[in-house]
Amino acid sequence: MLIYTILITSSLFHSEGSKSAFLFSNALMKKKNHFINNIFFYSHGALNGTNMMSSKINGINLVHEWYKFSKKFLITLNICSNSAQERGIISDEIAKELGFINGNLHSGFQLVGLGKLIKTMLKSDRLLQF
Repeated sequence: MLIYTILITSSLFHSEGSKSAFLFSNALMKKKNHFINNIFFYSHGALNGTNMMSSKINGINLVHEWYKFSKKFLITLNICSNSAQERGIISDEIAKELGFINGNLHSGFQLVGLGKLIKTMLKSDRLLQF
């Protein structure tokens, strides 16, 4: 069995990387003897986790599609907490601490540190960056 970590550094808006990662991950999970142990959004990829995205980009709403993917295959969608905060994406908990009513982190994603990426990379056969 091959174990993969998927690292997404592409923005929803400026390249096809995020969409390619999504399509690849879907195809990979349909194959036997392949498993994704972590999908990690870093740098501009953190923008994939905002709940403020309502429009479709290139025909699909990737934020919602990632959410459905994570539920179907029981894979957690991890976002680097620092990358998210630099791009204005915050959880409800952090929003309340800052005096806002709600955050804008999509409920299907979780904020984590880079240590989470490193730990899963050590348990992976392949790291693929999009």
